[in-house]
Amino acid sequence: MWRFYFSLWLAWFLYLLLLTLGTTFLLASLVTFYTYVSKGAVVLDAVVIDALYAVFIFWFLLLLNFVLPIALFVSVKKLFNRCVNGFSLKLYACTKQEEYIEPIGFGDLIKVWRKWLLLIVWGSGAFTLLSFVVNFFLSGFTASFTFFSVYYLYGCIALSSFFAIPFLVRYCTLVGLRKC
Repeated sequence: MWRFYFSLWLAWFLYLLLLTLGTTFLLASLVTFYTYVSKGAVVLDAVVIDALYAVFIFWFLLLLNFVLPIALFVSVKKLFNRCVNGFSLKLYACTKQEEYIEPIGFGDLIKVWRKWLLLIVWGSGAFTLLSFVVNFFLSGFTASFTFFSVYYLYGCIALSSFFAIPFLVRYCTLVGLRKC
């Protein structure tokens, strides 16, 4: 069963990674290009390239925080109705538990996404707190958050989403596991 969850999570995570980083890269590039053009499109020398790179990194990190929740919502659709290792997750209709929704729309996913997002937030918080405690004891009782960054948080989200999928299947009445 863990092979099913891992395969499903890996396919979902790769989609989330490409969607998030691609969208963020595109938006940060557009903002950087707009900044370059609005400042007069000066000749590209080393100083201008360094400044544009700094603008790009600033907007990339800022936009990553806005794109990630949207990408989490869009990508949750990829978890359902795909056959992986002989099983698939099904999203049940609210009225009857026997019939499931075949063409899943984004409106059908709101309740499931909220529960799944809450599981991811709690899991990410637990992993962050655990890593803080481990860092506290390994660094000689001088705790610091030098390891903490947006990329570390992205890793915590990825790790906690793996553990959130089985909890979602077990405790959410709208999600079921079927053989395919």
